[in-house]
Parts: sequence; C-alpha cells; structure tokens
Amino acid sequence: MTDASSKESKSADRWRRLGDRSEALLLGAVTFWRHVRELWRRMVNALHEEENRRPSVWQSSAPPRRHTERRDAPAPIRVSAQDGVFNFTVDASFTWSSDRLRREALSGYAHYYMPDVIGRLTHLAAEHAGRFAPHRAAGLEAKLQQVLLKEVPWHYPQGDRVVECVPQVRVRPDERVMRIAMPYWEQLIRIGSEFDVRKRRAEYAEQLSRKVVTVLENLGSSLATGGGQRTNEKLASDVEHLLAEHKATLRRLEDLFRETLRDSDIFGRATSGDIPKQGPDGKPPEAPQPADDSKSTDDSSARPRSA
Repeated sequence: MTDASSKESKSADRWRRLGDRSEALLLGAVTFWRHVRELWRRMVNALHEEENRRPSVWQSSAPPRRHTERRDAPAPIRVSAQDGVFNFTVDASFTWSSDRLRREALSGYAHYYMPDVIGRLTHLAAEHAGRFAPHRAAGLEAKLQQVLLKEVPWHYPQGDRVVECVPQVRVRPDERVMRIAMPYWEQLIRIGSEFDVRKRRAEYAEQLSRKVVTVLENLGSSLATGGGQRTNEKLASDVEHLLAEHKATLRRLEDLFRETLRDSDIFGRATSGDIPKQGPDGKPPEAPQPADDSKSTDDSSARPRSA
C-alpha cells in the first residue's frame, strides 16, 4: 500500500509541475503578443502620419488633374414622332469627366453608368418627340439641346468624388420621311437658287439706275454752268456703255447659274416651273424620264425645213 501511495504522489507532482510550466509558457506567450501588438500599433500609426503628411505636399505642388472621356451610344435611340407612325433617330454621345479619379477608374464608371444615361436621354427624347411632326427633326434637336443645357452635367457621386456626364444629341428623321420629302427639298433648293439670281439682277439694275442718274446729274450741272460741251451722242454713248456692261454682267451670272446646276445634276432636266404636285393618293409624282437624245435627233432630221 505504501508503494501505491508513493506512485500516486509522484504522478500528482509530475502533473503539477507540468501545469506550472504550461501556465508559465502561456503567460510568456500572452506577454509576447502584447509586445507584438503594441509594436504593430506604433508602426501603423507612424505610417498613417506619414501618409497624412504626403498629400498636403502633393496638393500644394500639383493640383488634381481633370480626366475626360467621350463615348458614343452603342446604338441609335428611336422615339415616335407626332403621329406615332414615323420615328425620330437620335444619335447620342456622352462626355464623362472627374477631377479626382484615375483615367482607368473613370472609364469603368462610364461603362457602369452608360445604361442609366441612355435611359434618361431616351425618356427625355420620347417626352418631347410627340410634339413634333415627322419631318421636323431640326426642331426636336433644338428643343433637346435647350433642355439639356439646363440640366447638364448629370452628377454621379462616388463617396467624396463626383463623376459628371454631358450628353450631346443629333436628330435625324425617319428614312421613309426623307424619301417622301426629297423632291420637295430639291425644289426648295432650286427656288432658293433662282431667288438669289433674281435678287442679284435687281441689285445690278439698281446700280445701273444710280449710274444713269449720276450721268444725267453731271450733264445737267455742266449745262447749267455753261461749260458743257457734251452732245446728245456722247450722252447716248455713255448710257449704251452702261447698258452693255450691265447685260454682260447678267449673262455671266446666268451662265454661272446654269453651269452650277448642270455640274450638280441633282435636279435632272426639270425646269424651274416643275413644282411637284401631289397625286390622288397624296404622294408626289415620279420624276419625269429624260428624253431620248437619239429620238429627238431623228425627229429633227425628219422634220421638213421651212423655206
């Protein structure tokens, strides 16, 4: 029994010593990690202080640079016109900019917010497109630019940074409307060109009248002072010279006008009085076919000559 009790006491002493050593090791490890944590905290604070000092130096030496990026809409925006049958096509582009973002980050935000700005622009265009006739694309474009001028730039905050977007638009009519209106636009261009020619003629006629009046006034003053030796033939010669000069100018103007129309060849052989009229179905008639030169030549050769 004595041997058994001695063995139990030795085993208890051994476990007691092992527990004391474990406790001492644990206390040492805790103390070590406390020192490590304190050193880490001091190092992090020192790095933060250094980082806080650097931006002030950078900002004072170089201001932040503003980056800009321009992107086109991936597809045209189509909205219904006034009647709901024809559409307007809106070609849009967007200019993205920011003062405190790198170029790569700005490009990422532009890609991310592109669906949102396209949706806003589509809603805005659809709101105003219903008030314009299908051929009034220029009016819709002016209206959209006027509205956007009051709203832009569109802002997208990102914390202490802001991404700005400025849209630009260009409106085109429906292709079907362009085909229908093309003959009328061509005639408007022709009428405008002829109006310019007639206006120039009137200006030259006014200049000629002033010159004739000046000649007559000079002749009258010469006769009144008694020193006028000019005869009626001389007066007629001066007037004829002015008329010849005026006619030559008009001929040059007409030749230039005909040459311009012939080189452009956008109106065919139609005359100035060929204003397109609507047919029974409300559509403009087809353009007349050009005359066959060979047929006209044969007809002229077969026609008897007058004595």
